[in-house]
Amino acid sequence: MSRPYILMISPTGARRTQADHAWLPVTPDEVAVEVKACLEAGAGAVHVHVRNDDQSHSLDANRYRVMLAAIHEAVGDNLFVQITTEAVGIYQPQQQMDVVREIKPECASFAIRELVPDGAHEEAAAEFFAWVKDEGIVPQFLIYEAHELARFKQLIADGILPFKTPFTLFGLGYHGTRYATPQDVEPFVAEINALELDMDWGVCAFGRREAECVAAAFEHGGHVRVGFENNIETPDGEPLTSVAQSVGYARERLDALDAVPMTGPEIRSYLQGRSG
Repeated sequence: MSRPYILMISPTGARRTQADHAWLPVTPDEVAVEVKACLEAGAGAVHVHVRNDDQSHSLDANRYRVMLAAIHEAVGDNLFVQITTEAVGIYQPQQQMDVVREIKPECASFAIRELVPDGAHEEAAAEFFAWVKDEGIVPQFLIYEAHELARFKQLIADGILPFKTPFTLFGLGYHGTRYATPQDVEPFVAEINALELDMDWGVCAFGRREAECVAAAFEHGGHVRVGFENNIETPDGEPLTSVAQSVGYARERLDALDAVPMTGPEIRSYLQGRSG
């Protein structure tokens, strides 16, 4: 039986520049072209980063406004749009929260270890995430290691994160230079089951086995994110020339599993209904 799933793209990320990969989309116009091609290839959602003029990572609200306008001009409301709050060792939690308050996006991603690194940050996080919920902003929480899920569950139980069915992304292959493997999904799935967590979750995977990893996630009930933030190689190790290629390699694996990518409006309706 076929199952629908979220296929999100991350065209740019925070760290690579065009010196690392010539086809990396950085400017709003470059990103808009890639996003449109990825929509046509079957993606339903996009994870957005913005850059300074020197291609360094930025959380500047004005740059986000320009980027989001370019994306909307290219694809209208046909993609569900998520902005990042990634710190990259530059931004503090308050600055990460401030950009969301200023932009009020339909969705934003938050790394728990950045926004709520310890108990001293819980009061501010509780106030912020209550506001996020009241505004109808869909949060996605980034978890890097399976053991972080126990604290994540406690933050929900304590009301710091007021979301009963959170949308969560697991990052595979973040440690060292090792490529992610499909087996990296298993500790997260085991921890979800052990903690009896009810959540929508997906994975992104570093390295050329990206398509294998997201297919493994789907087989365990998860969703999918691909793109140049995490991988710039084909499965054979050749350079990818577009983010849409990443979507194509993922679709090849997922279509064989009778997986059906959700449209942007379907994702929007589904996640807004689940995040309350």
